[in-house]
Amino acid sequence: MIQSKIEILLFLKSFFQWLGVVSFLLLLFWLLIRILYGRAWKEKIVFRSIVGRDLKRSIRNFAHEWPEVQKDTVSDLAGSLINRFTRPFLVGLMVSLIPIILLYIQNSKIQQQNDLIIIQNDHIKTQTILLKNQNDNILIQNNLLDSERISSLVFLMSNILDKLDDEIKDQSNLSNEKGPDNEFKYKISNGLIGRIVALSRALKPYKVLKNDSLGAIRLSPERAQLFISLINSPIDSTSLKKIWGNGDFSFADIGKIDIEDINLSKIKLTGSNLSESNLKNVNFSGADLSNATMFRSTFHNIDFRKSVLVGTNFVASAFLTVDFSEAIIHSSTNIKHTNILKSYFNNTDLTGVSFEDTKMISVSFQNSSLWDTKFSDSELKHLYFFNSDLLGANFNNSYLEFVSYKNANIMHVTFNNSEIKDIELDGALIDDLNSLKILVENSKMTDKSITKTYYIDSTEYKTGKFRNATIGKHYKIKAKISRSENQ
Repeated sequence: MIQSKIEILLFLKSFFQWLGVVSFLLLLFWLLIRILYGRAWKEKIVFRSIVGRDLKRSIRNFAHEWPEVQKDTVSDLAGSLINRFTRPFLVGLMVSLIPIILLYIQNSKIQQQNDLIIIQNDHIKTQTILLKNQNDNILIQNNLLDSERISSLVFLMSNILDKLDDEIKDQSNLSNEKGPDNEFKYKISNGLIGRIVALSRALKPYKVLKNDSLGAIRLSPERAQLFISLINSPIDSTSLKKIWGNGDFSFADIGKIDIEDINLSKIKLTGSNLSESNLKNVNFSGADLSNATMFRSTFHNIDFRKSVLVGTNFVASAFLTVDFSEAIIHSSTNIKHTNILKSYFNNTDLTGVSFEDTKMISVSFQNSSLWDTKFSDSELKHLYFFNSDLLGANFNNSYLEFVSYKNANIMHVTFNNSEIKDIELDGALIDDLNSLKILVENSKMTDKSITKTYYIDSTEYKTGKFRNATIGKHYKIKAKISRSENQ
């Protein structure tokens, strides 16, 4: 940028220098004319330039010989006229060439300036690339330094684990308990617990260098190593609770693992990798699993109550007897393409969460908020939405078999092109007297007509409260006959 400004200043300096030279020459030319022609120089120059001596003589001869004009006189007059009209044209042409030449010179200078600017931009781009490469190298160097520093902590981890083994072997001063596998679990000292907690915090995550470039995700294989060592050691639940509650195992690169019969309550596993793992009888209540990767995993008898699952990836996983009640789940939580059986999402805010392409059997969503939740393209059997708020939920292109919306808010819920075998609507809130008719028309009803089982109470409620939320105009669905009589 500075170089381009300097080039412009140099061009302007050269231009004004030439302008001064031309002005000086014009001044000298004007003085010479005044000396040669005197004060009447304008009349003399204009008369000679416009009329000309030859034209004046030819006209005088033509007038003198009139009406008997000779051929030579006519030809002389015609030649003088031609010369008179062509000479100013040639002079004008020559004068017009001056600005053209100046414009050409100016354009040449501008082109040279543009070429310099292009070269400068190329240099700037090269410099930017070099700076980026330098920054990348600095990042790689910093990560290598971090990995070196952390590798030095591996020796400390080895010493701590040796100390753990020593305390477990020392049976005389330790109380013990039996775990679910009937194996004795041993209490460890508070000093050793503090060293384990401090080590878990010191093992920071870093990006792994692959093919001369850093990976996209920061992970800590060392934290994973410490975590695996602890869950496979016979430590009692009280000691583990202190470690999980005060330690930091976030971004642990655990990967494929089998975890069974362990209490991981309140553990911090933010951003950790537990993909393609098998978990059974594990307590994650109150744990922080936000942004963790757990896709293609199996969960059997898992407690996720009050855990943080914001941004957690459960894609293509299987859940059997899993309790998500009161868990913190966000629209960024990915539970698509999963199988969920005999599980619970009670008292949970599932606003905007996507359960698309999911198979659910015997799942409870009681007293939950499901605004704009997506259940499209799913197989849904024996689902219970008792007293839940499903405003704007999407059940399009799904199969529904005994799904209960008893006392639920189903305003603006869509069932387009869904196959409905049996649903319960007693006490549900809707926003249109034609809602049942629209439901039948837009979905595929395989049982008796829903209009024979339910009717809409025409009493209009202009406003109301539902689960502490204010709702607008609505009506209530009521059953004509009991479900047992209908069946």
